[in-house]
Amino acid sequence: MKRIPEWRGEMYVSLKGEVAFPGRYIIRKGEPLSSAIRRAGGFSESAYLKGAVFTRESVRKLQQKNIDDAIDRFERKILSQSADSAMGALGADEALQIQSAKEQKIALVEKLRAAKATGRISIRLADVGSFEGSVYDIALEDGDELHVPSRSDQVQVMGAVFNQTAFVHEPEATVSSYVRRSGGITADADRKAIYILKVDGTAMSGSGWGLRWDSARGSWLSGGLMSERLDPGDTIVVPEKVDKIAWLKETKDLTQILYQIAVTAGVLMVMF
Repeated sequence: MKRIPEWRGEMYVSLKGEVAFPGRYIIRKGEPLSSAIRRAGGFSESAYLKGAVFTRESVRKLQQKNIDDAIDRFERKILSQSADSAMGALGADEALQIQSAKEQKIALVEKLRAAKATGRISIRLADVGSFEGSVYDIALEDGDELHVPSRSDQVQVMGAVFNQTAFVHEPEATVSSYVRRSGGITADADRKAIYILKVDGTAMSGSGWGLRWDSARGSWLSGGLMSERLDPGDTIVVPEKVDKIAWLKETKDLTQILYQIAVTAGVLMVMF
């Protein structure tokens, strides 16, 4: 049997979804993603390349460590606040309130720790000929996985709106119009913290006005986040105000942690 140089039978990647031959493929060291896609027969006609999900175990471990470290810091901060408050309690009623707040804090930390990173790397796929040799044509690692979905026709609105739901994607509809169709934001919504989880794994945030070049449309676009037009499969997230809970008013870390979990774990959390 002729041996293939640098071929390691123990190295595999998985290609799923809208490829001609989904399955698990042996790879050689340094083999690019385009090579595996070619071996899988390329993409089907139904493939939604913008929504492709590429995951890697080494990235998942790093993302999870970052989440865990952030939660650890948050836990130390809020529990130290509980200890300080308990020492200064003036009576039984105040002590009970402090104990109740501490139990809420512990429950919140446990909920945060349940989030698990996915290891997603945002890539921009194209037909194999155009994709090959591009900056996104990365060298594969053992355990990598590519899932190519079929085209989505929906945009989701989640969080502090009156009706969390999905809408049929309309090319000219903006973030603002989708939020209005959801009944608008609730009194607990943090209007300035609204963000978009893009179907390609990236995120957009910011409420200010600006001018930017849209390469897909070949034109300049003006306005803030609420004026953005979306892609099929995008999700609009309207976070709750953190400071609606008394013991969170002095802590700004939670907003960033919830955002980090949403982006790296694909999980949108309600605080309580």
